[in-house]
Amino acid sequence: MRKNNKKIKFPASFLELINGKNIIFQYEEDVAVMEILDGVIYDIHNYFHYPEICLCSEEKTVPMQVPDNDRAIIKVSRNLTSTMIKLEKLIFKNKCVVFTGKLEEIITSANTRSKALFLETLLYKTKENEGILLSAYEKNYFEHDFEKKILDKYDIVINIDSNKLLIANMKEAEPIYYTLSNGKLAIRSTPTSDTDKIKEIFQLTSEERKELDRIVGEQIRDFDIS
Repeated sequence: MRKNNKKIKFPASFLELINGKNIIFQYEEDVAVMEILDGVIYDIHNYFHYPEICLCSEEKTVPMQVPDNDRAIIKVSRNLTSTMIKLEKLIFKNKCVVFTGKLEEIITSANTRSKALFLETLLYKTKENEGILLSAYEKNYFEHDFEKKILDKYDIVINIDSNKLLIANMKEAEPIYYTLSNGKLAIRSTPTSDTDKIKEIFQLTSEERKELDRIVGEQIRDFDIS
C-alpha cells in the first residue's frame, strides 16, 4: 500500500463508477487540481491495486509520491509516435491506470492533428484493456474545435469547482464536496438533509459567507419593500 500523508477518502461508489473508464477533469486556473488528482489516484491504487503509468513532459517531474514498484514514468517527447510505442508495451501487459496529468503541459509541442491522434489512440488502447485513464485540462486553454473533439472521446467529464467535483455529462451523479487547507485535501459527504445543509453553510470560506450574507440581505430588503 502506498504511503500518503493526506487524509483522503473518495467514496467507493465514485471509484466503481470510474473503473474501466476514461476520465477528464476540467478546472479553472486557481483550482488545486494536482492535489485532487493525487487523491483520486491514491484511492484508485488502494481500492483496485492497479499498476500506474504516469506521463509527464520532458521539462517537468512527477509532482506526486512515486513508488518504483507501483508506477512507470514515461517522458512525453516531441515525437508522440515514439512515446505511444513505449506506452503500448506497458498498457498491454495488464489492466492499469494511465495518468496524463495536465494535457496542456504534455502535448504543447505537437500540432493539432498529432495531439488529437495521440490522445485518441491512448484513450482507445486504455479502454480496450479495461483500464482507467485520468486527464486534466484548463478550461478554454485549447482551441475550441480540438477541445470539443477530445472531450467527446472521454467517458466521464468532471468539472472541478471551488469546493466540489461535478460530473458534467451524467445528470444523476451526486457532486463530491471537498476542502483544501494548507495543501491537505479532505473529502466531505454530500449534504442530504436540512441539518447537513446547515452544517455545510458553516463550513463556507469567509468570502463565501460574505456572499451568502449579501444575498440574504438583498432578499430581506426585497421582502420589506413588498
